[in-house]
Amino acid sequence: MSHELRTPLNAIIGFSQLMNKDHDLNNKQKEFVSIINRSGEHLLSLINDILDLSKIEANKITLNEDKFNFLKMLKTIEEMLVIKAQTKQISLIFNIDQQIPQYVFSDEQKIRQILINLINNAIKFTQKGFVKVDVDLAPDNSFLTKAKPNQKIICFTIEDTGKGIEEEELPKLFRPFEQTKTGKNSNEGTGLGLTISRKFIHLLNGEIQVESDINVGTIFTFNIQVEKIESDHINDDNQQVVIGLNSTTEFIPKVLVVDDVKDNCKLLENILYPLGFQLLTAYNGQEAIAFWQDWHPDLILMDIQMPVMNGYEAIKIIRNKEKNLASNKHGKIIAVTASIFEEEENNIHKFGFDDLIRKPFTENVLLEQLKSHLQLEYIYDDKQGNDNQNITVSINLNDLLKHKTLIKEITHMSIHWREKIIISGNRGSDDELFDLITEVPNDFTLLQEILSRLTNEFLFEEIIALISSVDD
Repeated sequence: MSHELRTPLNAIIGFSQLMNKDHDLNNKQKEFVSIINRSGEHLLSLINDILDLSKIEANKITLNEDKFNFLKMLKTIEEMLVIKAQTKQISLIFNIDQQIPQYVFSDEQKIRQILINLINNAIKFTQKGFVKVDVDLAPDNSFLTKAKPNQKIICFTIEDTGKGIEEEELPKLFRPFEQTKTGKNSNEGTGLGLTISRKFIHLLNGEIQVESDINVGTIFTFNIQVEKIESDHINDDNQQVVIGLNSTTEFIPKVLVVDDVKDNCKLLENILYPLGFQLLTAYNGQEAIAFWQDWHPDLILMDIQMPVMNGYEAIKIIRNKEKNLASNKHGKIIAVTASIFEEEENNIHKFGFDDLIRKPFTENVLLEQLKSHLQLEYIYDDKQGNDNQNITVSINLNDLLKHKTLIKEITHMSIHWREKIIISGNRGSDDELFDLITEVPNDFTLLQEILSRLTNEFLFEEIIALISSVDD
């Protein structure tokens, strides 16, 4: 079931990401593509909830711990959800204890999922006031069992000023597919988020509690155990946009794509061809073996579930044939699959795969895998990290009003255009605003981007305030 659900989503999310990079799209088209992408991501999260619950019920859920930047993860979650809070005209407040370690060893994906679920719920059920997230370090670790020297307890409190939960409904909060009256009236969600979150918290050696008062608000508190690590033990590079292979090297990597779904093959072709990779495509394991013998690819992206011959059978034959080669060359083969459980990753290596990519995958994940296994050097977009990039991360009005480049671009627009923007903003007409954004000169990329994002999130008051801040 996982394979059948995730495979089409891989194409939906992947192609929408590619289209978002197309400079020929107008702002209205970019808006539609963004909606497709967000809807695909939402559908994926629902599917993941169902699959997580099935793993919980089968006792197949495990921790996948690694080193990561904990503070950066919190900042990313805040930036992702602050827009949702702003559209409801409520405040999202993060208070992080200065003693919280920046780098930790734990399961980043599960911590992220817990926080996003709880904060999303708080925003969803809050119509006015605030949602506050407190992250504190427990002062005493003495009660920890088998505590390591760097073991820490991090305590989270998510408080909202929402509708609250009736006392008799509190016991059903963590039951699968159960929803409170407030949840049912919202007509959103599956009733799985809290069930999964509590299981994840237990896996992280923590507990979760809830307090609520009707028409006052709700407070969720939970704690988890993490291990503090030093910064020199972790690679914390920012993601950059890859625009090509480094042409100073003569090596042009040959990649064999093996997948029975042609849309998935086309997605990989559209990502890799423009960057300078050589590609061939096979639609089952038998074709993959034939191409491998004739073409000698440097790396194979191998789907697992295929007709005629699946990925496991194909790699077994390829690895056996490699033993008879005079060069004894061991080619890189990465499994690309939509159906594998996280804890089964070790089995992938036992079959002879060098690594694993799960569908739906992002372009960055794919390119990082290729870079690692083929020792590649990429050319990155030199606009990354500039003034424009920083402002796209946050569209807080106070930050925008201080941004000199943005204010300069607004100043160069005609008074008549600015007046029409304000009128359309007062009307709350996103269609009119998108039409007016098309009149912005192409070299005013920052103004185009900020207005498009504000309009896309229906932040009309922020648009009016921003445009009105410029003197005639």
